[in-house]
Amino acid sequence: MVPKLGASVVLSNATPYKTFMYLVPRELLSDDFVRSIEFSDYTSGTTKINVAIDRLPHFSSYGSKKDEVGPHHTATIRIGCESMECIAAACQDACNGVPSRRPIMEMTIPSTLDETMSSPGKHVVGLFTQYTPYKPTDGSWEDPSYRELYAERCFSLIDEYAPGFQVIGHWIQHADSPRSRAGNRSYRR
Repeated sequence: MVPKLGASVVLSNATPYKTFMYLVPRELLSDDFVRSIEFSDYTSGTTKINVAIDRLPHFSSYGSKKDEVGPHHTATIRIGCESMECIAAACQDACNGVPSRRPIMEMTIPSTLDETMSSPGKHVVGLFTQYTPYKPTDGSWEDPSYRELYAERCFSLIDEYAPGFQVIGHWIQHADSPRSRAGNRSYRR
């Protein structure tokens, strides 16, 4: 038997669906609230790309060509968002049903802080990219060539800021990918 614990406040790291549909007793929730949780929309306009790179990127705006880790490598690097017009155009592409032609990206290079994440001289990059429609009108995220085209678009944009951006390998996870849908009880096609 699992012991019961009482508390005036409970925090959950699970999704709202899992929290309220599985962890909170149903009799504590109103019917309207349960309905709102049951029909929550978990679709997302983002795509995550994990990247292995040959060397640290050298950003033109920073001016350094050394292969040493600089302070900019250990922070979140934002790409493609110089103005509200850039952001609006990226978002509008997704509203029109196609992935952004010039995606807005947040780049992190965690291997600059933990050398055990990559081979000596190599690095791993995490890209959080926006905006990508959940169900594009010009293809499917399940099509590998469609995903590759989007990744290459992202890499080309990074190359504008960090010429010579050398990708060794990458893995793309869109919100509509099977891995993202796994365990997402509220996913609906």
